[in-house]
Amino acid sequence: MILTPEQFTGNDTERIQQALNAATKNDIVLITGEHQQRWMLDEALLLHSDLHMEIRDCTLKLSNQCRDNFMRSNNCGLGMTEHPLISNLKILGYGNAVLEGADVPRATGDGAKILFTENSPAHPEWPYSYGSDAEKPDQYPKGDWRNIGILLFNLDDFEISGLTLREYHAWGISMERCSNGRLKNITLDAHDPVLINGIPQHVKNRDGIDLRFGCHHIEICNINGESGDDIIALTALAKFGPRPPHSTEVSTIPPGADVDIHDVRIHDIFGHTQHQFIRLLCAAPSRIYNVDIYNCIAHENTRRAILLGDTNYGGNKGEVSNISLRNFTSSAYQSCIELVSVCRNITIENVTNKCQSVPLIKIAPSADVSGLTTRNNN
Repeated sequence: MILTPEQFTGNDTERIQQALNAATKNDIVLITGEHQQRWMLDEALLLHSDLHMEIRDCTLKLSNQCRDNFMRSNNCGLGMTEHPLISNLKILGYGNAVLEGADVPRATGDGAKILFTENSPAHPEWPYSYGSDAEKPDQYPKGDWRNIGILLFNLDDFEISGLTLREYHAWGISMERCSNGRLKNITLDAHDPVLINGIPQHVKNRDGIDLRFGCHHIEICNINGESGDDIIALTALAKFGPRPPHSTEVSTIPPGADVDIHDVRIHDIFGHTQHQFIRLLCAAPSRIYNVDIYNCIAHENTRRAILLGDTNYGGNKGEVSNISLRNFTSSAYQSCIELVSVCRNITIENVTNKCQSVPLIKIAPSADVSGLTTRNNN
């Protein structure tokens, strides 16, 4: 059965949510531009198991009153300590299917960013990010997980495809402990700075797609465009126990849980960013392993094409291992492939470095590298 928001009453958010709530395993929730080109969201749409949602030729846009995600799995949120598994989720876009941030966001950036407005005192660029809630005594003064566009947690068996993510408020898509799914055919259109009320303002942490701790057996493909931060980031920085209510992550991780990121395919990624094109970052005890990256082009104005590892997270060097990087072209101006931290069994093949002022491979003094194989690179 086809369910549409037009079958329900209320504002745009309420009508869509009622359609989602009514959907069962054999239903499709269809949101189209046939009668309404733009649907305004005042709060996040909540997603459940066995849900098939299609967005066709229309825009879902955050209102200036919304301080929330576009959508998130219904097993995570403020005050929740139990996160039951959800499964079988499809979010499919067709034609011009757009998720767009607010014109004047109430908050942007991750949990480390302090909100500011054009009326705030002068400040350095970091660690500040725009938000109209800045300096309001009844509002949280920093960014948090509500700024993520699509937030999914403890999800198995999923597909997200065919969407344009435009001027989202922090990361475009973030996944925590998700498995067996595909993210494909997604266009990123996010910048830093961005015009707000006609004035350029800094909006931080606009990664495109982030896989967080515990994600595995996932394919990311056919992603293009521009992001204000990393285009693809795999970040395994697990902290066991409950999270503060306003952290960047939402999950409570029980002792003994799988916090590694592994068995991920990343291919056919095209675009540019001021930061890293693809970043693999972990801190012990988490690891990242069995990642295949191929058929990608990092265009000009990209800072780094590939960054493996980091040492800025408590000094705990996580291990990155069994990584294959092949058929890759980089025009990044700071580094093509940079190895930091513990890197084991890294294969680099058929990589073209078009920026001759930087080396093809840069190994940081802090790196611990073994099993590095290179062939047919230039």
